[in-house]
Order: sequence, then structure tokens, then C-alpha cells
Amino acid sequence: MADNGAEGELIQRRLGVKEQPNGELRDPELFGDERKQRDREERETLVLWKKPLLTFHYFTLELLITLRQWIWSTMCS
Repeated sequence: MADNGAEGELIQRRLGVKEQPNGELRDPELFGDERKQRDREERETLVLWKKPLLTFHYFTLELLITLRQWIWSTMCS
């Protein structure tokens, strides 16, 4: 039987071992201050809406399409 490493990868995922984007395993025993600093930096890079007006525009279009489909389905039934 050939072992391609998939089983080992599955075990690591079940144990909660995290991988960095480049594939290296993260150290599960980071010091509290280092972990807090890393978490803070990750949170600061998160952006929910880069372009809020464009997001609202697309939301409005999707809402109108959904309403139109709903109205059409209720009138034809």
C-alpha cells in the first residue's frame, strides 16, 4: 500500500495543527504576548468592505432581482 501522506495530513487537521499559507506548521506553543501581537496584527489587516458604495450597489441589485423572482413566482402560482 502506497502512503501519499494524506493520512498524516488528516491526523494533523484533526489534532488542530494549523498551517501557514506557505505550508510550514505553526508553533502551537507560542508565548502569550507573541500570540496576542500576531492576532492583533491579523485583525488590523482584515477589511470587511473595501468599497462600501459598490457593495451596497450590488446588494441592491441582488435584492431587486430576488424580489422580482419572488413576485413572479407568487403571481404565476
